[in-house]
Amino acid sequence: MLVSDANISVQDTMFCLLTWNVGFCGLSKEMDFFYDGGKMVRPTYESSYANLEAIRRFVQQQDSVDFFLFQDIDMKAKRSYYLNQYDSIAETLSFTAACIGINYNVKYVPIPLYEPMGSVLSGIATYSRFIPDSCVRYSYPGNYDWPMKVFMLDRCFLVSRYPLSGGKQLIVVNTHNSAYDDGSLRKEQMKFLKDFLQAECRKGNYVIVGGDWNQCPPGYDTERVTKGIQDDLELFPVEDPFIPGWEWTYDITTPTN
Repeated sequence: MLVSDANISVQDTMFCLLTWNVGFCGLSKEMDFFYDGGKMVRPTYESSYANLEAIRRFVQQQDSVDFFLFQDIDMKAKRSYYLNQYDSIAETLSFTAACIGINYNVKYVPIPLYEPMGSVLSGIATYSRFIPDSCVRYSYPGNYDWPMKVFMLDRCFLVSRYPLSGGKQLIVVNTHNSAYDDGSLRKEQMKFLKDFLQAECRKGNYVIVGGDWNQCPPGYDTERVTKGIQDDLELFPVEDPFIPGWEWTYDITTPTN
């Protein structure tokens, strides 16, 4: 965990969060990614670096954001030309505490055969204006069958705990659930996450969850999307209600998950 010199504790009652799968700074509009049926494995170095710099400029302008929850952020990977994106953004957000949960640590990814992805060290990162008591990675249950599991992500969520008055805690969870499976892994992961969240609530803690769910929130309506969506997109909705009494917040006009 990286921590700035400022010892800032949680005293507010309202918070602003930004959650963003930055796609290893490689999935900009010119990218034709092979996992989505395209032919490209990584962008050019110039594009990768430009994307990272654009992300840095953007987050630097977000003065009202208290927590940044990022997914698919590389520390050392061939696909992103070994640029340490995690450290780079931490340096940009110099006022923050930063922690990362590694979910992709493979020495050599052999696919696609025509241009193997190679080595990957990547994860999910939480940056905040406040200093957490702890930041802990929790592994999701379930995995792909061998040999695919050797080369796939080890899905997880990252839990940051911030002390509050009265002995309670603010729990901020950064999650990145499975993609490209038949839905069975996501179902198992969501049950595990649900049990964890409810246990924290029973302790009297306050809980916020954000991330890349790789599924649609309850009540998501494609008819209200105004910024483009693939006609053949397969939607995986979260069960409704996921946890009774909890509130989902998302942009109803943009197809993100």
